[in-house]
Amino acid sequence: MSANDSEERDPQDWVLEAWAAPPSSSAAAAAGEAAGRLPAGAAGAAAEGDGEAGGGGWVVLDQRSGVRFTGRHELRCFWVANPSVNPRADGAAAAAGGVRSRRFRLRVTRTRDPAAANSVQVCGGALGF
Repeated sequence: MSANDSEERDPQDWVLEAWAAPPSSSAAAAAGEAAGRLPAGAAGAAAEGDGEAGGGGWVVLDQRSGVRFTGRHELRCFWVANPSVNPRADGAAAAAGGVRSRRFRLRVTRTRDPAAANSVQVCGGALGF
């Protein structure tokens, strides 16, 4: 949804990512992810973008640039470009190249007018699988 007050705060470019643990991760690490905790070092990997710390990495699901909203409170829907990540993926799906994840992040990399915007506004959001 677009910003409710100032178009310069509308998100324009963003990346949607999911945390992917390595296939050999322990049951404890999987339980931690299910509880919403990243493995040790994962936050650093996210910041650095190397994906090596903590034994996993962020997988890009979708990336958008140049998105423009035409009005305030405008709701838009976007289909995910990489549907290989599913929080309910089973072992067979993982073996076929799918990734099981319950950890997602949205990185807004640019607002409509970065020189004028002191923040970005994102209202609501849902991932449907």
